[in-house]
Amino acid sequence: MVSRRREAACLSRLSWARAEGDPSIALSSIFAGRSEGFNGHSPDVEWTRVAQEAAFRRADVCVLPNEYVRVVYESLRRADSRVGYLLSGSRTMLPRGVPPLDPQYIYYLDLGRRAAIKGFDVVIEAFRRAHAVDSSMRLLLVGGGERVDEPGILDIGRSEEPADSLSACDYLISANRQSYFHLSVMESLSLGTPMIIACTGGHRFFSGLGSPGISPIPSADTAALFGALLENRKKRAGNAVGVAANKLLHEEVLANYRYRERLDQVLARLAGER
Repeated sequence: MVSRRREAACLSRLSWARAEGDPSIALSSIFAGRSEGFNGHSPDVEWTRVAQEAAFRRADVCVLPNEYVRVVYESLRRADSRVGYLLSGSRTMLPRGVPPLDPQYIYYLDLGRRAAIKGFDVVIEAFRRAHAVDSSMRLLLVGGGERVDEPGILDIGRSEEPADSLSACDYLISANRQSYFHLSVMESLSLGTPMIIACTGGHRFFSGLGSPGISPIPSADTAALFGALLENRKKRAGNAVGVAANKLLHEEVLANYRYRERLDQVLARLAGER
């Protein structure tokens, strides 16, 4: 059974639209981050992969969130298709509760599947090294996969309420080896959560923003992440500037209503080009 949140995410990542009055023009907007590096056999992941491939075969126009992600999907699109860009957006998350985290520790959060393409091994190894230097560091793991039982690591497992952990942690870690433009990153920004992010693929968007709430590293590299962990050891309460900057970035650029404004502009432009 696909969870309600995952089902909603899949629907938002794969939508079909036709230019009014001309059924020969198909616009496929692909938000298919879950099929990156497909190596599993669960029904929902397989469905996403098959749907993504079919969408690209049909699409006359492929709409991606930014130019950095084009290389990820270049092999899937038809040679005669056009490529356009539409920066993604997300809703503002609303936490339902506050996890009982001990204020004496610094909490880093890894959210999502425990797969190599997500850089999970990089996160674990970098944290091991950092925890050996500073025992006040804690790593929260939220997501499915083999359970981890190591010093300083709190394995929460799957959660239908990631907003609770995102709003309580001091930093989100995103160490993807290959990135589309992930919903969890945008949702984290809506809560103001400071983040350490590998600027791979579509996440290169974040490398030049200069937000005090975003600590970019060039790739999913253990040494780079280790260094970033040691450089970012502020409690959330003492990182008000970073939290406010991330909330403002989401509100002004990545909120869902900003996305709808951009979508209306893209559809109007495509209709005018017929």
